[in-house]
Amino acid sequence: MKWFKKIIFLLFFLGSGVALQAQKELNYGLVEQKTLQYYLLQQWDSLNRIGNRALRAGIDSYALRYRLGEAAFKQRKYWKSIRHFEKALTFNTHDPYSQEFLFYSYLYNGRPADAWLCSKPFGRLFYQYHQLNPRQLLEYINLEGGLKNSNIVEIKPLGYGSVGMSHRPGLRWRYYHSISYLQQRFLANQIEQYEYFGSLHLQAAKGIGIYLSGHYLNGGIDRTVPDMDTGPFARLHTQIEQKGWVGAAGLEFSAGRWTISPFLGGSHAPVHTRTTRTIGNGPGNMMSTVLIDSTGILPTWQGGVDLLFRLHPAIRIGVQPNVLVQNDSIRYFFGAQLQWLPAGRWSFGVHYLHEPLTDYFEAGGAVFDNGISIMRQRLRGQAGWQVSKHLYLYGMYQWENREFEGRPFFYHTFITGINFIL
Repeated sequence: MKWFKKIIFLLFFLGSGVALQAQKELNYGLVEQKTLQYYLLQQWDSLNRIGNRALRAGIDSYALRYRLGEAAFKQRKYWKSIRHFEKALTFNTHDPYSQEFLFYSYLYNGRPADAWLCSKPFGRLFYQYHQLNPRQLLEYINLEGGLKNSNIVEIKPLGYGSVGMSHRPGLRWRYYHSISYLQQRFLANQIEQYEYFGSLHLQAAKGIGIYLSGHYLNGGIDRTVPDMDTGPFARLHTQIEQKGWVGAAGLEFSAGRWTISPFLGGSHAPVHTRTTRTIGNGPGNMMSTVLIDSTGILPTWQGGVDLLFRLHPAIRIGVQPNVLVQNDSIRYFFGAQLQWLPAGRWSFGVHYLHEPLTDYFEAGGAVFDNGISIMRQRLRGQAGWQVSKHLYLYGMYQWENREFEGRPFFYHTFITGINFIL
């Protein structure tokens, strides 16, 4: 057993020697020298390697965190630069360079609410130097419009228009609201809808947001069809009116590469239906009879979660599992999205939604895709261009696979919009 003990002792001695040598090689002075060298040469990968080794060895400082933070920022790994600049500010609270990098790291990481919230301790000089306004009663004005076209001649194009405004009265608050209108001739149905949409976002703490959103709908369907079984001049006239609210509340958790947003929505939108039959021998000799005059409510609840992951500095992917409850019916459906944000002023996105649906809720935007037909699939692609500091343009194409009374058809939608940023 003596030879076994000697081997153990030798291995322990060699291991201790290697560890001591590594500690001797990686000290504060060497880390400072090497990271400064790689920083000045902009060799970000080499800087990251020695910097991360230093952190694992317990070596930490303002200079190290600042250099690692800028390296991550230049590589567009904003989720990493946030962590390093937050740590750098614990060493030097009033460093204006770390403050600037931290603000824009949050902003470019898709977390603007956290960007404004983290800037609160920076003071007025920070906003003045960077020409930022922490409070804007009117942040931007949005104009949007488009057409839905079908492959069936009897389904006429759906026209849509919207005007919206965004307000940011404080660092934690943002409120967006819009008014929209749409109309369409759908077979024998004349459809018309007015809508007010509002969305309030409160940043409760770093990485934690609360949002409330709601739609007030005022719409109707008017349909007149011949009633040949009754007589040559008989007509059935149906009017369907709907007024009510669709709303939701949710949370938003952001950390590192992830943003997770669970929500719960519901609706209270009574539907009044009135059907009359008109009969007679000809014009001037007609008589109307009310067949149906009733008001009903279809209770609808929807819950889900939006999961967004930053796969790459320029690529974000997400999924949205949802459950929809109407009376005793439960339906599960899902969405998936891909965002591409290349360096520069452009942004692109693709979103897919799958499941037979007629009424459902989306947190942002108009109740635009709901209708009397069943939507089985939806594929949406969009592109945006930041023309200047005060002007943003975007366009969207949407394909829908739908069905009405067993008859399949398609929609092709084109929408354009513009944001006037104040």
